[in-house]
Amino acid sequence: MIVSVAWLLFGFRGRIGRLAYWLGGLAQLFGWYVLVVSVIAFVEATDAGMIVHGPGGLTIVLVIGSLFAVVLVVVNFALCAKRFHDRDHSLWRFLIVLVPIAGPTWLLIELGCLPGTSSTNRYGPVPEPLFRHSSGDDRGWHGQRTAPDPYVPSASSSEVVERLTGPARTVPSRLQFGRRGLGGR
Repeated sequence: MIVSVAWLLFGFRGRIGRLAYWLGGLAQLFGWYVLVVSVIAFVEATDAGMIVHGPGGLTIVLVIGSLFAVVLVVVNFALCAKRFHDRDHSLWRFLIVLVPIAGPTWLLIELGCLPGTSSTNRYGPVPEPLFRHSSGDDRGWHGQRTAPDPYVPSASSSEVVERLTGPARTVPSRLQFGRRGLGGR
């Protein structure tokens, strides 16, 4: 299952792992950056006289900026809700952020660092990993077994290496030590 961006950023049901949480946080951080740079650019353009002064232009920027900020707050709640679900907690636990210093710190640790439950909980099954290991192991990033990928041939890693590099070279049965170290003359 491929995680859709709309569900990741705006859905409040289901579970996501730490990697999806951090990627969603990066998208949210980029949104805040765009918002701040846009408002600063508008203010500088107004001060430079490039935009006609008047209440209409400033009102439009404030309304659009406020709507964009509300969307980014909704994205934050959606990411936190799914991450709390992965930890088998409800979104009400987000209220800990109201405790100065300790609240945001604990929120960062719980959502960004601690692993989710390793089995199905009341919020759904274990989330699918965003990426799989490149080894032949069929375990995902969370350590759970995943279904084999039908598009990847089922060759062992040694067969793949042999196809790419040629037959394996044999190592001498006994290493000889000399005055200059291994294989010295």
